[in-house]
Amino acid sequence: MSVSFECVKCEADFELEIGDIVRDASLLKCPNCGAKANANIVENVFLALEEFMEQLQRLRRKFRVGLSIEFDEFGEDQEEEFVEENDDDDAFWGDDPEEDDDP
Repeated sequence: MSVSFECVKCEADFELEIGDIVRDASLLKCPNCGAKANANIVENVFLALEEFMEQLQRLRRKFRVGLSIEFDEFGEDQEEEFVEENDDDDAFWGDDPEEDDDP
């Protein structure tokens, strides 16, 4: 199964196989301009997607499921709301390594 991406920086379109991204998160980078995402975020997103897909398998006995996600469907207001509501997660999603609180 593949995922389509569009680079925000240069608007290039590209596709990657989910299994490849799960094995190596650094593969998610724009082939045109080299822009790349935080590897921790990529890993978390695709691990969550794998879990989501496993749960969808359970629905197969009763329903066929099609899924399409377009971030353009989310208005800017919704995106800002989400960021404001989840502001305390900045440390989790940041690029800086976590510091150990133990002395």
